[in-house]
Amino acid sequence: MSPGCRRSKVKVAKIYLGTPRAHWPTPNMDIEAERHRYEAEFARMGKEFADIEFVTNQLVTKPEELVALREKIEAADGILVIHLSMHVGGV
Repeated sequence: MSPGCRRSKVKVAKIYLGTPRAHWPTPNMDIEAERHRYEAEFARMGKEFADIEFVTNQLVTKPEELVALREKIEAADGILVIHLSMHVGGV
């Protein structure tokens, strides 16, 4: 369906997965700065996402942090997971 025909926005939970000082892609990566770089791109492409409501854009580094996001995730129509680094298998 074309975005102009939708009566409501699709709700998407945007979750960034990463571990500080992980070996991949580099232990020197500032994981929060990387998340902000992605967010800047999402903002730049705002027109293309006009029919999407991102209900969260949280960085998750360990499984326990998902508990705080449970309600937002359950309310979403879908989940977009952006994998920033290794060592997030438990999440």
